[in-house]
Amino acid sequence: MNKTHAIALVSFTVAALGVVVSPAGATSVSKSTMTISDLPHSVVPGNCTMPRQRLSHNQTARKYLPAQGWINLVRPGRPIYAHLRPASTNVVATYGCTAGGVGWPQVIVAYSHDGRLIDGLNLYRLGHQEHADVTGWRAVGHSVRLHWISYEGAGFDKHRYYSRMTLDQGQLVLHPIG
Repeated sequence: MNKTHAIALVSFTVAALGVVVSPAGATSVSKSTMTISDLPHSVVPGNCTMPRQRLSHNQTARKYLPAQGWINLVRPGRPIYAHLRPASTNVVATYGCTAGGVGWPQVIVAYSHDGRLIDGLNLYRLGHQEHADVTGWRAVGHSVRLHWISYEGAGFDKHRYYSRMTLDQGQLVLHPIG
């Protein structure tokens, strides 16, 4: 690779990452796209008797204690990147919350490239049970394929689901598979 190609490759990579390089060589980050690392400060929908709000260090406002909520950042169901809209990368995650120690069904949240909350899909709407959790997922085309469970109490009457999630007119929609 010659010097011109290397400079062009670095320039393209830097532009794609949203880093602006001044003529003097100093760099500053100008975020134009949301990343998974931005989730701990994202807006979440209302759930667990709490209103829609912005998280602070991945926690809901302390004034709502004992209710509390957070974005799930670890397995299973950790955040992923998906292309729910053509030519756009979205961040998809699960929002979990508890009202004094009892977990509520997870809410799948999707964010636009600029960090705006697109929609939140409460898994209770489909599982109709006390609890519901994403157990795994992956982005496929303009959808997300996911495995999830719903159950009562401490794991009784478990139901397993395999679904495809799409974005239809600004709303997340689950389609059963199989």
